[in-house]
Amino acid sequence: MLPPLRGPVSEHRRHHAAGRRRAPPKTGGINPHDWLNQTLTALANGHPANRVHELMPWINVG
Repeated sequence: MLPPLRGPVSEHRRHHAAGRRRAPPKTGGINPHDWLNQTLTALANGHPANRVHELMPWINVG
């Protein structure tokens, strides 16, 4: 087993370990996976790329 790290590297590890315990960002009730899937499907099915703003999630959030 390796000895515990000291100095800047261990501080870096503590910072990232604390970050893992934070709650995920609020998404306004939108499932990011579903939204991305729908967006990529729409683009693959011919939705114009220059109108991708119409597929953004904030358009549907009320």
